Amino acid sequence: MPQFRLVCPPVTIEVAYNSGTVPPKADAPKAWFVDVFLQLKNERKTHPIRPQAPDLVAAQKIAIEAAVLLCEQHGVMPPDCMLENPQWKVIWDRGEATVREVFSDLEKQRKIAYTTVLTMMGVLERKGHLTKRAGERAYVYTPTVPQDEMVKNMVDEFVGRVFNGSAQPLLVHLVGDRRIAPKELAEVEKLVRARRKQ
Repeated sequence: MPQFRLVCPPVTIEVAYNSGTVPPKADAPKAWFVDVFLQLKNERKTHPIRPQAPDLVAAQKIAIEAAVLLCEQHGVMPPDCMLENPQWKVIWDRGEATVREVFSDLEKQRKIAYTTVLTMMGVLERKGHLTKRAGERAYVYTPTVPQDEMVKNMVDEFVGRVFNGSAQPLLVHLVGDRRIAPKELAEVEKLVRARRKQ
C-alpha cells in the first residue's frame, strides 16, 4: 500500500515504505521506495530504476525528478504538477541563474545530478515558465512570472487536484502539523482575523 500517490496524467507516482529485501528480514534497513509509471494510450512505461530514499520528503523529490526524466525519455511534455520543484526558488532568490548556479545551490541541500537540473530547467523553459538569454559562458535563465503569482497558481492547482477545490482540508492539515512554528501560526491567525473584518 503506497503512503504517497500522485496521479497527474499521464504520470502516476507511488511511494511505499518497506524493507530493502524480499522477503523482508527483521534487521533489514527500512527505506522509502519510489515507483513511477507513464501511461501512453494502452501502454504503461515504468521507470527502469526503482529509486529509494531515507525519508518521505526525499522520496517525493526523487519521484518528481524521475517522472520528469521518464516523460523526457518518451517524448512526453511533463504536466505542470510534476514541475513543483526547488529550482524555481533558486532562480527567484537569485533573480536569474545559469544551470550550473542552480545545480550548485541545490547540491548543497541534497544529492542531485547536473543532468537532472539541466533537463528540468529545459522543460520549464519550453513550458514558458522561464526565459533564457545567452551569457558569457552559458545560458542565463529568468522567471517569466513573479514568485507570489507562481505560488498562487501552484496552490490553486494543488487544491483543485487533491481536495476538489476546497481549501479547508489543507488548512486543517497545516494547523495540525507540528512542524509549523508558533510564530507562523500567529501570522496565520492574524491573516484570518483581517479577512473576517473585510
